[in-house]
Amino acid sequence: MTVDLKKYPDYLHPYCKKCIEENTLKKDVIEDGKVVHKTGKFCIKCTGIPKDFYKYVEHFIVGEDIWASYSEEKREYVTSLYSPTIWAKNNLHAQGGKEPFYTRSATKANIKKYDLEDGADEYQFLLMECTSLETVCRLGRRTGKTYGTAAKTLWKMFTRERLEVLLVTPMVSHLETMFSQIKDFIYNEPHLKASVVTDKGQPYPVIKLDNGSVIRGFPSGQGEKENTAIRSKACQDLIGDEADFINEATMSVALALLMDQKDVPQTLTSTPCGRRDYFYDQDMSPETKSFWFPSMVSPVWDESMERRIKKQYPTKLAYTHEVLAKYGSQEAGVFQIGYVDAARAKYRYYAGDAENPMEFGGPEPGWVYLMGVDWNPEAGVEIVMIGVKQEKSATKVRVVDAFHIEKEAFSQVKANEKIIEMNRIYNPSKIYIDDGGGGSTAIEYLHAFSFDLQNEKTAQEADVRILEIAKGINFGSQIETKDPFTGEDKKRPMKPFMVENAVRFFEQFRIEISEYDEKLVKQLEEYVIKNISPNGVPTYTVKSTNVQDHRLDALMLALLALTMESSYLGRVAEDNIGVSFVKLPHLGNFTSEEEEKKKTEDGTFMENKKQDALSAKSPTIPRSGRTSITGKRVVKSRHGSRPHRTNI
Repeated sequence: MTVDLKKYPDYLHPYCKKCIEENTLKKDVIEDGKVVHKTGKFCIKCTGIPKDFYKYVEHFIVGEDIWASYSEEKREYVTSLYSPTIWAKNNLHAQGGKEPFYTRSATKANIKKYDLEDGADEYQFLLMECTSLETVCRLGRRTGKTYGTAAKTLWKMFTRERLEVLLVTPMVSHLETMFSQIKDFIYNEPHLKASVVTDKGQPYPVIKLDNGSVIRGFPSGQGEKENTAIRSKACQDLIGDEADFINEATMSVALALLMDQKDVPQTLTSTPCGRRDYFYDQDMSPETKSFWFPSMVSPVWDESMERRIKKQYPTKLAYTHEVLAKYGSQEAGVFQIGYVDAARAKYRYYAGDAENPMEFGGPEPGWVYLMGVDWNPEAGVEIVMIGVKQEKSATKVRVVDAFHIEKEAFSQVKANEKIIEMNRIYNPSKIYIDDGGGGSTAIEYLHAFSFDLQNEKTAQEADVRILEIAKGINFGSQIETKDPFTGEDKKRPMKPFMVENAVRFFEQFRIEISEYDEKLVKQLEEYVIKNISPNGVPTYTVKSTNVQDHRLDALMLALLALTMESSYLGRVAEDNIGVSFVKLPHLGNFTSEEEEKKKTEDGTFMENKKQDALSAKSPTIPRSGRTSITGKRVVKSRHGSRPHRTNI
């Protein structure tokens, strides 16, 4: 028996009264030219949350006379049948049975500081007690989404007979997380454990109780296998966990099951990924009760955590999605115009575009250099050199040189010659090369060229070092990083990580680009997210058909080299810019700026270095068929230890 408390405001929870006021339509809802909901209507199907559950049960369920005859224990038991939070507090423990169940709430200080939504002071209570037929919970990371969902699901299963619960998630790992929490609750309570008659994990997880209630879990998957399995199941309660990442085909199959009977509850919980798909549409629907709570509602959130999380999240967009639980804008440029404009500075490169050469700036004392190379069979080769300088507590990054080699005959040879030339001029710590589109062949050429010089006494040191500093990067591979909240290792796709890493330098005002490099500026301004996969992985493109992104890719490779070779996110001490620079053996120990200054007092050192590089004998590029060096073989140079260079 359920009672619609909206008709009895004296018994209704204060939050529900505010919800009714805020969600009563201020204008007609029109679909396909027809008015489907009129002004003044409250469209959310719910019965409301009691202000006092014990009074509610006494007055509406059992009656005052019968209630008076109940013992305290029986009152608690009967009331728990109508309240998932009371039931959970009486029946569940977490953390291996060590921690009694409790509902989380935001601190008063955080509610005031972040101007949190109404209900933040009891947000998990509201999420569990809400009776809306259609519910969307848009939540930031570490707000207890899995904890609360698992507890409410068990309440339904243990207090109802033959309930068929269907849990759909984007990936198997999400299923495992939810079922792990459910099992943690069940198997720490002997009286709950005794009710389990089925518990299996293959091919998909299923837990069935002796009262006939069952929960089945399915990942959305990438094909028809999971969708076919879902079609064959009954559903009286649908839960979509991390629903914004579930692919459209799987969600459509699951939603079709709601047609088997009337008023099947649907609960969608997720951290938003930025897509404008079913989760977003449901969140905006007047028939849906929508909750929005950012990570700041967590009772452990404080200023120290905020500083750490902000530093460790790769971009502001990622922070917007996962911490603030906002959708952000998929259509907006990846590199915001304001940050690009702030990065533009009045200086020129040495090389520049082949059709528009720029004046020589050259290496400067106290700087470290890194090279990025993008290799594209249709567009040619882009080379970008960045310089890095530590200035007290700040780290300065500047694009110091860029060069484009058109697609033409022997461009492979010319590109390798240019890489070797720029390597001689700048002596970079690392060279990161896109190993697609011919880049893998280039890496083999460069390694073979350097390998042949390992024992040549007259070889230039810069040429000898190519074997150890040139590295191929596969945009389609994965990289292991640290989760900002848990500190656990987490695999992420390489390309999004590389993009987010570059965005971070712009957002933190730590990079300069030449205002004369119109190609790079245009590519930064035109770079957008093309789409976001069901698993939340973005793909990128440029808005204009006459703009490419290859110089930008080369820049992102150089910045990736800086991050990976000097900081590796989450594995070293933090500083105030979010990317930490520490002394690492493979970068050597640099001479100080004062020592470099002594070398240049006569004004000839840097110019001589330039002339030496430009007048050196043209490098010999290995022909096909010569020994290919993969980089796995280590060959000791005749020079012994490397020359000292400034550390970053």
